[in-house]
Amino acid sequence: MLIIFDLDDTLIDTSHTITRPLWRKALEEMIQGGLQVEDFSKALFHLWALDQNTQSSSETLRLFLSFYQANISLQEIGLKALQKIDVLQTKIQPLPGVLEGLKILQAAYTLAVVSKGVESLQREKLKKAGIDTAFFSKIVISEEGNKKVYYKKLFEELKEPPQNCTVVGDRVLYDLKPAKELQMRSRHMKWGRGKVYSPWSEYVDQEIYSFKELISYFEKLSNLAVLDGN
Repeated sequence: MLIIFDLDDTLIDTSHTITRPLWRKALEEMIQGGLQVEDFSKALFHLWALDQNTQSSSETLRLFLSFYQANISLQEIGLKALQKIDVLQTKIQPLPGVLEGLKILQAAYTLAVVSKGVESLQREKLKKAGIDTAFFSKIVISEEGNKKVYYKKLFEELKEPPQNCTVVGDRVLYDLKPAKELQMRSRHMKWGRGKVYSPWSEYVDQEIYSFKELISYFEKLSNLAVLDGN
């Protein structure tokens, strides 16, 4: 059986260890670009709160700038700031239970990663989070948004029927919808932006709230030992 993981907010705790500091930078640069706010701390908290309830950073910025009646052109400044991650200076953490869980899963399943982003950056994030790439038979990183083609290539290359493949990810439309369209199974990681209410339940076979819960599910299929203490 093949399990394909998304990276951000599925294996790596992107929302807390990467995104929050970047929102501070985005706000600072939008202010330099002309945004008027009375209280920086309150504005930053507003940004964080909005981002917990939107489907994308673009939507967060659009709502934020609309609230302050600011020029929408500042959205581009904010988006560019969000891409200025200095991985070497950022403390990146995996989700709780990921390191132990991957060891358990690897004993019985074929594991892979399909992630959207810049390859050098995504691989550095894996390294900084302490996630050994040897856990995975394949790591596919692409700047293109459509994951469907990569899912199909993976299960064909690894000679697994799609019904025996599971995709785990936090974003339904980007991670899980293409999996279901290929008749793969899907597990929705409710972490980071994945906590936002999703109206697309038809693409989700199961919602999970921790990596330990994911291991418990697969334990039923292969008699794996359950993680303890995580």
